[in-house]
Amino acid sequence: MHFTTWANGLDARRSASEVLMRAAVLLFVVAGIGYRRVSWLLAQLFLVQVSKSALHRWVEAIAQSLPSADEILKALNEQLPIREGHLDELFPRGSQACVLVLKDEHGRLLATEEVKKRDEENVKPFLERFKKLGLRFDAFYIDGCKAYYNAIRSVFGAAVAIQYDYFHIVQNAWRKLWIWAVKRRRQHKARSEQASTPWYKKKLAALAKSLWDNRYVLFKAEERMSAEEKQQLSRIIEADQQVGRLRSFLGGVWRIFEDSTDEQQARTALAALKQMPVDRLNSKPFEQVIDFLEENFEWMTAYLRHPGVKRNSLAESGMRVLRRLEIEHDGFRTPQGRENCLRIYQAVKYLGWTVHRSPTQPATTT
Repeated sequence: MHFTTWANGLDARRSASEVLMRAAVLLFVVAGIGYRRVSWLLAQLFLVQVSKSALHRWVEAIAQSLPSADEILKALNEQLPIREGHLDELFPRGSQACVLVLKDEHGRLLATEEVKKRDEENVKPFLERFKKLGLRFDAFYIDGCKAYYNAIRSVFGAAVAIQYDYFHIVQNAWRKLWIWAVKRRRQHKARSEQASTPWYKKKLAALAKSLWDNRYVLFKAEERMSAEEKQQLSRIIEADQQVGRLRSFLGGVWRIFEDSTDEQQARTALAALKQMPVDRLNSKPFEQVIDFLEENFEWMTAYLRHPGVKRNSLAESGMRVLRRLEIEHDGFRTPQGRENCLRIYQAVKYLGWTVHRSPTQPATTT
């Protein structure tokens, strides 16, 4: 008879130690260097030849040894109570699917779930899962998706504060005004081509070029500008009065959310914004911004009415983590593959999982 003796810490079937397996998985998930590089590192550092398919099986084996996704959520809630949900979505590479991503106020990725469509019908089951687990949310942070808003109200009721993430507020408003800036630049370009006076023709062409070269500076907050950018912006405003009006309008939008200390001040700032002079010949983008702010004012300013609610969401940082993993791994092949990586990431980052200790083992004290 042929048999293999059992040895603690060794996996005879895989011809590798458990520490090596866990180290490879940690490199793959947390360092995010991908199967190819992990395979190369193992060969160079430890003289161990491991194929990509074997590494994939190692990830699956480690994920199966961890607590379930719901058990991890319960452990995270016991560790630090979850009271805020930062909800956003990811559209994976090479797929039309939408992946919902939830993060908490402590910066921890809680859960992901692929849905067929980003609508209320598909979002509600995702939220109901957390309610069944006993999680009690005081606030949610979302972008402008009304399906998220309606689903949250349907599942958690009116007591939960819903804050329209400030990043997405500005992004939405700036996109409308970007149309104005592009059109303004084209107008100067067209006028330069039609001008017959050489010096005036040159001046308009230079202005059109400057508007394009400094297009992002037009929408940049002054405190984040360099001295050179401030000088360049001043020259543009001196050459085109309408750009000065654009900057004044942008400042009015910023004041609503950055200078207001209560809801009444925010409403006063919005009223002042409506009275600002704008480009009369192309006023539609400015009017669209005003309509957008008025339509969504209540959940844009929830942070001014609810103590403890912040203006900004943490969801974007969660998107960056998942996108980094996805890119290095050439895209997740299946939802289960993404779920495996998320659970391992949670175990390492939040629950003390290391190459020597699993989250179910107590930490050694000294």
